Amino acid sequence: MKRLASPRLLATVSRRCLFCLAATISVSLAQDYLPPSAGGGRGGPRGSSYGPPSNDGPSEPANYEFSYEVRDAPSGNDFGHQESRQGDVAIGMYHVMLPDGRMQIVDYTADNEGYKPKVKYEGTASSAGGYNYPTAGGYKY
Repeated sequence: MKRLASPRLLATVSRRCLFCLAATISVSLAQDYLPPSAGGGRGGPRGSSYGPPSNDGPSEPANYEFSYEVRDAPSGNDFGHQESRQGDVAIGMYHVMLPDGRMQIVDYTADNEGYKPKVKYEGTASSAGGYNYPTAGGYKY
């Protein structure tokens, strides 16, 4: 039986082939993360776009409302958020019970000029804290 190549030669060739394959894959994948071309538009071969959005037809201004409240007496958690948006203007409020026992309330407006919060606090700060954690035996599920 005639031997075509030594095991050492085959191992060297195999390692080089794997290295070339890995390098080719790396370059191919890296194409997806290229910055846009000088004329704008597509950066990579898979169609990633940095240019202007595609024309999906006419769109309407954003209009929505949402709110949620969380009050969990055993843990002392008390927080919530509500917001409404009409076009480019969002108006909302969120609140959270702080560890010192005060309630922090943030009323805000967000529009083309930025985020404009008004922060206020209710209650008196206490070293005892606002959270009602169990004192003996740790937290119980």
